[in-house]
Amino acid sequence: MSDPPSYEQLNANFDWAIAERELGYRPGDVINIGWMCSDRLCQLGLAQKPALLWEDYQGNQKRFTYNIFVSAPTPSPISLPASEFSPASGYASF
Repeated sequence: MSDPPSYEQLNANFDWAIAERELGYRPGDVINIGWMCSDRLCQLGLAQKPALLWEDYQGNQKRFTYNIFVSAPTPSPISLPASEFSPASGYASF
C-alpha cells in the first residue's frame, strides 16, 4: 500500500467550484452547515448511513445514522444523552 498524498498534493489542484457544484451552492446563497451535513444527505437517500460511530473504553459500540441529526422543527439542537459520551469515549464521524 502506498503512502497517502500530502496536503500540498491534495491542495495543488483544489477548486472551490467543484465543492460548490457538488453542494448546489450559488454565489449569494446562505450556507447552513447543519443542513448540508445531515438533511441534504437524508434527501439524497443516505439517512441510514452511519454518521457517528461511538465506542467506550470497554469496547461497547453504537452507530448513529444521519437521520438522527436531521434538523428538528424547533431551533433547539439535537442532543445525544450525556451518559453515552465521556472523556474515555472515542468516536469518528463521516
